[in-house]
Amino acid sequence: MRGRRSMYLRLGVLNHTNPNPSERLLAALRQTPPKSRTLVFVLYKKEAWRVGQMLRQQGYCVCELHGDMGQHNRLEELARFKQGDAQVMVATDVAARGLDIPNVETVVNYTFPLTVEDYVHRIGRTGRGGKRGKSVTLFTGDRHERGLAGELAGVLRAGGFECKELGRFPQQVRKKEHPVYGAFFREQVPVPAGPRRIVF
Repeated sequence: MRGRRSMYLRLGVLNHTNPNPSERLLAALRQTPPKSRTLVFVLYKKEAWRVGQMLRQQGYCVCELHGDMGQHNRLEELARFKQGDAQVMVATDVAARGLDIPNVETVVNYTFPLTVEDYVHRIGRTGRGGKRGKSVTLFTGDRHERGLAGELAGVLRAGGFECKELGRFPQQVRKKEHPVYGAFFREQVPVPAGPRRIVF
């Protein structure tokens, strides 16, 4: 995120006064230019289908991309989005890495990902190649999100962005765990210079 001054970030913290993420998503889509491409990220495959259906009922031309689709269907949906036949793509984290989708002007995080690293990859789909981009994130602070608030705030600060609304959540950052050694793993273990003789 550092050095990407062409990025506009908006983090909406949902609470009891504005709990409906669907209304916030529709409001964000109404603020995008008419022919622009918008990528909406969700957490689960069924959620992608549900959000896609809701947007179709609202009159949006939508394509979907998730893990239950075959490779042929994925390529067809991706081609529709790239050619501009669909203005909105609803996707799981399948589309967060490795896909070259040019001219995505807006990324909406409908549901927050399981890690902050995935969040960074998601918002990295916009503002590419020196072009301007906009990222809208709907953060509820429920379930897994509450524990990620501190790490998210740190990433935003490192990128030159500030979100005071995150201050109402715990700000501790969980220690990263190694996939094999767990929480007891240390990155830099001192290595002895040579063999040591142990005397009893």
